[in-house]
Amino acid sequence: MILTYAQIESTLAGHLRVHPDKLGTLRARIKQLQKLQFPPGVNVGRGTKMAYSGAHLFQLLAAFELINIGLPAATATGLVTPNWRQFAAGFARAMEDPYRGRNADVFIRIGHYALEELTGGLDRKGWISPVYIDDLESLTEDFLPRDDYRVGCSLIMICASEVVRSVIVAAERFSRIQNMRGDDEFKGWAIEYSKEDYWMRAGGAWKTDYQDF
Repeated sequence: MILTYAQIESTLAGHLRVHPDKLGTLRARIKQLQKLQFPPGVNVGRGTKMAYSGAHLFQLLAAFELINIGLPAATATGLVTPNWRQFAAGFARAMEDPYRGRNADVFIRIGHYALEELTGGLDRKGWISPVYIDDLESLTEDFLPRDDYRVGCSLIMICASEVVRSVIVAAERFSRIQNMRGDDEFKGWAIEYSKEDYWMRAGGAWKTDYQDF
């Protein structure tokens, strides 16, 4: 997927429901993130116009979702960049069929370790990644009943399916982006990033993982 900056901005504005009078403020917020070298690979200097990808769009979306709940910009980008594989897998899984119904929604679960500099970012099982991909089944039957998963961090939940549904509408309405679901970039995420590693809990993966714990 190749996007212009105008398409990125208008899609973000539509998804975030930014008032037309506040578009300049949104633009300033995007520039603030770019000064933090986010999204990775975006050049903020003058010269040739930058071509943006679907990854750039969804990286910005993820960061703004986190900023919207009160995380500082540096903290939000610091969560998205090293964990982009997980975020991309969640969005790709949601993109495959976002209208299956609420029971099929995909969630990005983030363990926010505010004292990460003291713990080295490790959770109780010694893993570094604070980001997991869940569905309702894995949340209600695997995660929520187990206290050891919930000790020592605050949890942030992003409904990837809800984000995807909103972005599809915003992209079509405000940016003239058609058939986002069928784009090869997102299909590639589903193949490349959806390996059922320990952080992939959706789709029944949790039933075979963690059996030794």
